[in-house]
Amino acid sequence: MDNKVDTAREWVQEAEGRVLFLLGAGASKPALPVSAELTAIVLEGMDRTLEKFAADSRVPQLWTDIRPVIESMGSNIEDVYQAVQTLTYQASDPTRFWVESFADFPSYDGDREELAQDADLTLHMILKHTLNALDNSQAEAPLDHFLPLLQAAKTGVVTLNYDQLIERAGARFNLPVSTGAEQWDGSVRWAFEPNSVPLLKLHGSMTWRSSRSLNMESGNLVPAMGFYETGGLNEAAPNNLLTPTVIFGAGSKASPFSAFPALTRKLHDWLDESELLIVVGYSFRDQHVDAAIHRWASLAPNRRIVVIDPYPRRDLPMNDGVLSSLLWAMDAEYRPRGVDALPAAASIGPNRMLFLTGSVEVQIPSLLA
Repeated sequence: MDNKVDTAREWVQEAEGRVLFLLGAGASKPALPVSAELTAIVLEGMDRTLEKFAADSRVPQLWTDIRPVIESMGSNIEDVYQAVQTLTYQASDPTRFWVESFADFPSYDGDREELAQDADLTLHMILKHTLNALDNSQAEAPLDHFLPLLQAAKTGVVTLNYDQLIERAGARFNLPVSTGAEQWDGSVRWAFEPNSVPLLKLHGSMTWRSSRSLNMESGNLVPAMGFYETGGLNEAAPNNLLTPTVIFGAGSKASPFSAFPALTRKLHDWLDESELLIVVGYSFRDQHVDAAIHRWASLAPNRRIVVIDPYPRRDLPMNDGVLSSLLWAMDAEYRPRGVDALPAAASIGPNRMLFLTGSVEVQIPSLLA
């Protein structure tokens, strides 16, 4: 373990500030609930909310009908969200040509339009309970381990999370953090406030409200909407909008709408400026992020990756997506499931990928000491 940490520290020094941090859900754990714990909180919250619905609403019955299926799906709340989301477009779902029928919901008597509307309302409630669960856990979250990250020389920090842990850490330690939300001008460029820690929230934030007109005064009749950035999840924008801007749900999170093309472009730009990628608590399951990492790693043989994760995904067969491809080419310790041959990183080298197995609270300060 010590040898790996020492090697990783050498990589950080050799990168001379050309270091990009990528934070996944595991970077917020154990401070915030994830996986099974988060899903359980959301389901219990939904149960309580739907007990108070108007008697003439069919939403509680819909929830009663789908809840057993949801419980059988596993522990990922974003999988639950995506499954419910499919109920909103059954009438146009191309799989309808290949199945005899979708699940029947007798209370709707075949009215798929009403079903879609109630499913959409259910989605909004699932998202609200999810963000509330994350927000409620932030108040007592430990933040000390983020200080070395904030102070480190770096290209920037990319987070796939919606929470405010990094912003809160910056406030606690008097280190200004900028997400760039209110600096966005509606284009495909993304910028940050000067003299601040740049934080790229690739999938949006619980504090972003897409309701600020960017071109009203110019007389342009084609609207361009920018962001207000509020102080918290339940704080409204100046025009009273409370709806956060986030991409939620399993599946692809690449979006052509709002600021997401600009955010994605900035990710690629930052990668191109970096020689070392430090991945914290990310399981390599977002296709557009994985593709960006693979492209970056393939374009220069000196680019390296350090992964901090207590439960890394390394027991993978060959040709099992981007992560196994990276492991084969970059991780000398990778042993593909069912294959006797050594990976290219071990037989040809050099090793370009290290795994620091342990908690985020321990490994970040240890690496950046």
